[in-house]
Amino acid sequence: MLLLSRRSLLVFLCVSLLFLLVTMPARIVGYWVAPTMHLTGFSGSLWRGEAVRLTIDVSGKPIHLGTVSWSLHPGSLLLLSPKVTFSSRWGTQYVSGQVTAGLSGLSVRDVNGRMNVRFIRDLVPLYVGGVLELQDLTATIDGGRSASFESASGRLLWQDAVWTAHTGDVALGRYAVDVRSDSEGITATLGTLSGPLQLDGLLRLKGERYALDVALRGPAVANEAFQQSVALLATPVDGGFDLRLEGDW
Repeated sequence: MLLLSRRSLLVFLCVSLLFLLVTMPARIVGYWVAPTMHLTGFSGSLWRGEAVRLTIDVSGKPIHLGTVSWSLHPGSLLLLSPKVTFSSRWGTQYVSGQVTAGLSGLSVRDVNGRMNVRFIRDLVPLYVGGVLELQDLTATIDGGRSASFESASGRLLWQDAVWTAHTGDVALGRYAVDVRSDSEGITATLGTLSGPLQLDGLLRLKGERYALDVALRGPAVANEAFQQSVALLATPVDGGFDLRLEGDW
């Protein structure tokens, strides 16, 4: 009789715990995300929920991603590697993908999306416009204090690129950035698909260090407003500018 009572109590506790896990509200996610992420307006549950507003602080500047929804894969918890499929939308902008958290860091896979590049102005003094398309991006991020990229791959397209100036926008063109990883770190190769501004160069990441080396050529560099803005970062050379930056990111 005593053994039966103990079994009944154990079953009751297991069922109660399962019920609590299944019915956990979506707002619980707000306590688990990184301090740089801000979520408001929760609905749904921990396993399948939504927040009406997501912003991410990058270098002290908020990047708005709009409404975000997620689905937590229950089986991944048994492996101590929570896996979340997510999607966000803000107007015509959207991003979707999958994130897996492990003891060593984060793994991001199958990231696709479409974003307005105006957010770049909040990060660096580049007055640019257009649409950034993310195509099948993957990355692994070290979980240490540096939170550096260990590997990355995929493609980014900069469509309808313009340089915004007081006298009017300067059309730049269409560009592709192909990302790959090797023993030397992460390399992003920038190439021109079309347009009056020819951009060719590389961005290299290794640990916390970055090095950017890009050549700017073509008819667009003759625009006076463009020249004045680019001269803040790039070095004038015959036929255009050379942009070389390096440091810790």
